[in-house]
Amino acid sequence: MGLLLAENKDFIHLSKAGMHVLSLGSQEQRAIKDINGADRMIHSLESCNFLKVDRNNYLVFECSKPDGRAVSVQQEYSKGDGSGEETLFQHLLSVKLCEVTLRELLLFNSLYVCKTLSEIIDIVNDQPDPQVFYKSFLELNGTNMVSILSFDSRSMSYLLSDQFAQHFSKEYPLFYRNKI
Repeated sequence: MGLLLAENKDFIHLSKAGMHVLSLGSQEQRAIKDINGADRMIHSLESCNFLKVDRNNYLVFECSKPDGRAVSVQQEYSKGDGSGEETLFQHLLSVKLCEVTLRELLLFNSLYVCKTLSEIIDIVNDQPDPQVFYKSFLELNGTNMVSILSFDSRSMSYLLSDQFAQHFSKEYPLFYRNKI
């Protein structure tokens, strides 16, 4: 069972598994409290519009993936012989959205409080597993740390070196259209 709240355009879905809230409005993000009183951040579907290559592209939200959620960008096109046209969709790109852990939050916070570029480079180079830099998070407005750290060529040469090739995927690119 589900219902749509008119004032903030939230869709609430109720099932045996619990209650799920989906923000259909245009508000980027807002805080809500879960059943245990813990603060949670809810992001609207429109907050991922910056991923579109063209404003007429479609966003597909895939929540049933075993390793997290993904947002895919698709372009609509028609194919046919004139007597009947078929509408098809071409896949353009996908971004896998991960849930941030406490360790990852602490790492991101330490990067933001660094006073010098060499401190940032040291933190990046000291990580035993650089996977955290390649993940995309809604908490980072749908981006990843590789995109954020792109101002620093030394960190980038380390993170994009061949030794970490197993973390690179054609399905989920590290770089995608900037929000600006």
